[in-house]
Amino acid sequence: MVVKITIKGKVHNVGYRLFLLNEADRLLIPKFDARNVMIGDKEALIVFVDGEGDQIKEFVEFVKTNKPPNAIVEGVEVEEFDGKVMDIDRFRSALNTEQLSKIVQVGLTIVNGINNLNSKIDGLNSKMDNLNLKMDRMLQKQDETVKEIRDVKNVIREESEKTRVEIKSLRSDLREYMDYNLEMVREEITEIKEALRRAGIM
Repeated sequence: MVVKITIKGKVHNVGYRLFLLNEADRLLIPKFDARNVMIGDKEALIVFVDGEGDQIKEFVEFVKTNKPPNAIVEGVEVEEFDGKVMDIDRFRSALNTEQLSKIVQVGLTIVNGINNLNSKIDGLNSKMDNLNLKMDRMLQKQDETVKEIRDVKNVIREESEKTRVEIKSLRSDLREYMDYNLEMVREEITEIKEALRRAGIM
């Protein structure tokens, strides 16, 4: 007995073919084929099975009542088929090859992603090196600026000390000069008073 089963819904990339292959193996169905196809814009899985009547009936019942966890089944159609069906071992071999090819593609995608990530990390490391170099230069300039400020402070302190000494010296000189001039004025006033007294004015 040969049948064609069409399963519609979210049936691609959910492990549906392997799920049905395991059930076909359990029922010892000798011929099995399953293909992912698009019917319009909808996903579909077409399954062909060839075996004894009881095997096929049990398989069809399994298909109608079971599905992989991530699949969403919108409909199951069963019809008789008068063509030839692939030997189950050949299908298993073809499915294994297909799955290995997918694994290789995923692996290559991961490797490319890692390479791109490494390239980005290298770029970030280069930027970090440049940033560190700029920071080192800024710190060096900061150190130089701090040294210059200290030098200027020292010069100001020295000049301030010199100016203080000079001002102190000037004050002392000015006081001596003022004291001398005041004494001279006093002496002159005394002499004028004496001259006025002698002249009988006072």
